[in-house]
This record gives sequence, C-alpha cells and structure tokens, in this order.
Amino acid sequence: MRCWQFLAFLCVSAQRVTLITLPQSCSRGDRGRPRAPRFAAYSRAAAVGLWGALRSGRGGLGRGRPDLRTALPFHSSPTRRLTNTTPLHAPKNVEEMTVQEEKKHHRRKGEEEYIKSLQSKTDILITKLQRAQEYKNNEVERLNKRREVYDNKIKVKDDRKNTGSNIRKRQRDETDEKEQVLEALRARKKTQKELKDIQIPTK
Repeated sequence: MRCWQFLAFLCVSAQRVTLITLPQSCSRGDRGRPRAPRFAAYSRAAAVGLWGALRSGRGGLGRGRPDLRTALPFHSSPTRRLTNTTPLHAPKNVEEMTVQEEKKHHRRKGEEEYIKSLQSKTDILITKLQRAQEYKNNEVERLNKRREVYDNKIKVKDDRKNTGSNIRKRQRDETDEKEQVLEALRARKKTQKELKDIQIPTK
C-alpha cells in the first residue's frame, strides 16, 4: 500500500465513527411530536466516495494518482454552494409537506450542517496555510538578508584585499623605479670617474 492509499484508508477509518446528529426541530411527525434524533454518516459517505475516486483513478494518472498538472490551485478553485434546501416541488411551510417531502427536507438540512462543518474545517486550514505562508515569507526574507550581509562582507573583504594588493604593487614599482634611477646615477658617476682617471698622452 502506497503512502497516499494509506492516508486515504486512515481517513475512511476515522470517518466511520464520525456521525452527525441532525437537529430535532427540523423534523416533526404527523401528529406534531418530535421524531427521534437521526444520525447520518455523511462524513463516512464522503470519505468512502473519496476512497473510491482515488482507487478508480478519476482525474488522475494511472493507479488512482491525482494529476497535479491539471489540478487547479487552491486560490483559483471555484466555491460551490448548496441549492434547493427545500425541494422545488414541496411547499415552503414544513407543516404542509408530505412525509416524503419532509424526509427530503430534513436530509438536506443535515447535508447543510455537514457542509457548514466542512467550511469551518476549511477556514481553519486556510488560517493555518496563511500562517505557514507568512512564516515562509519571513524565513525567505531572513535568509535573503543573511545572504546579502555575507555577500557584502565577502565583497568588502575582496575589495580591501585588491586595494591592498594594488598599493603594495604600486609601492614595489616605485621602489624599483627609484633603484633604477639610483643605479643609473651610480653608473654615470662611475663612468665620469673613469674618464677622469684616464690620462691623455701628449706628443
């Protein structure tokens, strides 16, 4: 079993024990007495549907894997809303509905509560995602500053090193030039002295 399959299996297993209690006020018997509370395992149904979609590979690449290349990003995914909580063919007043219509209305109310719970979980996840995004941005800014400081430090160090090297080279060049001038003066004086020492023969 692969990682994504294991996670989906855990999701299904966890949702099997999650039951949603539907409000009693949404449904009344024929004689006006509240019916016994009903339980609808909508979470389990959704999880089982998700597991079936993953296994069948709908919208995915081979062996049930989702196709991330065609999946819409979260911020661009359209938000869908439930419609027709009250059946179109049923009267607006619950007291005037038939038993079948009231059952349908009651079930749709439960589905509404389930979607609200999903929206609450989604809002929590969005908040966590926003905090994670903010934390990531702060970390990127911190690392960029540290890199900039390090790069500037290395640049200043290299500039100082190059400047010092140029100064020393210039100093050596000036010293060599002075030595050449002094050597030329010494050679000239030596030549003049040798010329003076030479005795010109007289006839």
